[in-house]
Amino acid sequence: MTCEAWTPILPCDVSGDDPDLVDAAVAAGTSILWAMTGRRFGLCSTTEWYRSPCSTPCTAPYADEFGPGVEWRLGAGRRRACCAIALEQTPVRSIDEVLIDGVAVDPDTYYLGRSRLYRIGECWPCETDCEVPPVAVSYTYGIDVPVLGQMALGELACELLRGWTGADCRLPSNAVAVTRQGVTVDLGTPEVLFEQNRLGLPISDQFIRSVNPDRLRSASRVYSPDVARRVR
Repeated sequence: MTCEAWTPILPCDVSGDDPDLVDAAVAAGTSILWAMTGRRFGLCSTTEWYRSPCSTPCTAPYADEFGPGVEWRLGAGRRRACCAIALEQTPVRSIDEVLIDGVAVDPDTYYLGRSRLYRIGECWPCETDCEVPPVAVSYTYGIDVPVLGQMALGELACELLRGWTGADCRLPSNAVAVTRQGVTVDLGTPEVLFEQNRLGLPISDQFIRSVNPDRLRSASRVYSPDVARRVR
C-alpha cells in the first residue's frame, strides 16, 4: 500500500529550517492525524488478491429470460455472488488494473458499483482455498483531506518542528498546568489526551472531533460471505 502525502497549510515560517526536517515533521504529523481520525483520509493505492466462493452456481440467473449478458446490468437482485468482488478498502476512487492468472482484463468487461467490482457477461474465476488466488485488483481509494485537515497538519507539523529544534512547543509533556503572566492553563498529560483522542492543539483537536467524534480507530465495515473474498 502506498499513500499520497497530505498537503499542509503551515502557520509558521519554515524557510530557514532544514527541508528534510520539515518533511519529517509533516510525515510524522500526517501519521498521527491519519490514525486519530480513523484512518480514513488521504488517497492510497493497493493491490489485493481475491477468490470467488464456490458454494453457489456461477452461471447467470434468468439467462433464458433475458439472453446472454443482459442480466448483469439489471441490478443487485439479478447478480450472482460470484460475479462480484467486494473490495477491501473504501471508498474506491478508481480501478487501475485487474489481472486474472497474471493476464490483464479488458476494462470494458467489468465495472465498479460503489465498492464492488462486477464482471460483465461472466463471473470471476471460482477457486478453492488451496489454489493460488486468481484475481488481482490494483485500485486507488480514500477521501480527500479537507481544508481543516490541512490546517491541522500545518499546526501539528510546526509544533513538532519546534520541539525537535528545542524551541517552545505547545505540545504537552508531563506538565499538568503552566502559569504565565498570572494565567494558569491546564495542559493535561499525554496519557489523558491520548485516551480522549486529543493532541492539546486547538485546530488539530477541532479537526479530530469534527470527523471522529466517537474515537473510532478505523472506518466501520460490513462483510458478506457470499462475495469474492480477499486473500491475505
